[in-house]
Amino acid sequence: EIYTLSLHDALPIYQRWRSNPPPGRTNNDGGNLWEFPEADSFSSAYNHARGTFGGMTYDFSPAKFQDATPEEREAMFEELWRRGGLEYWLAGYMCLFFQQEANDAVYQFWAKKVRARLSDPKKQELMAPSKAPHAWGTKRPSLEQTYYQVLDQPNVDIISVKESPIVRITPEGVETKKEGVIPFDVLILATGFDAQTGTILNIDICNGAGQSIRDKWRSEEHTSELQSHHD
Repeated sequence: EIYTLSLHDALPIYQRWRSNPPPGRTNNDGGNLWEFPEADSFSSAYNHARGTFGGMTYDFSPAKFQDATPEEREAMFEELWRRGGLEYWLAGYMCLFFQQEANDAVYQFWAKKVRARLSDPKKQELMAPSKAPHAWGTKRPSLEQTYYQVLDQPNVDIISVKESPIVRITPEGVETKKEGVIPFDVLILATGFDAQTGTILNIDICNGAGQSIRDKWRSEEHTSELQSHHD
């Protein structure tokens, strides 16, 4: 909830790596674009997901990038973007992992969407560079909802520590090579996240013995890809 700070509160972000997130499924008006499936479809959805590349209820399009016109490619990208979630990554052209031209097209569309949400050219280039820093989709993307709107706020500054390394942490603030010391009240170190078991352990569900997942996994986890457990 850091972004709920007053616009008068400076929020410098020291960036080492950038993420390339597609949009989440919840729209900006608070409505959900994804509907939970009916209970009687669970079995068929599960069986279908077992045969897909990403273990999802959707899979790559059979369409070939090289056979599609620029207009057809743009239409596919727009539809996947509208759906949100990881479909932009795992429901489009499969050759994005094998063909540079296809990957470049996927990246440029993503960058165009991101840049449209950032008014500062410096932030545009830092968050969505003109040239892809790596093949899009080869690093697992996260999802975002209002991330770029927050970055676009005038009180938010992005400092690339590759261009201006952090020299030291002082009692007053963070000292970087180019900016010098920037004072702070709170320093948040985003050095690691519990991205796997963290969300699962927060689910309030118990087995037949009344034991929660958190209790069951208190000493160690026994599970298949965090999706199934024998009891």
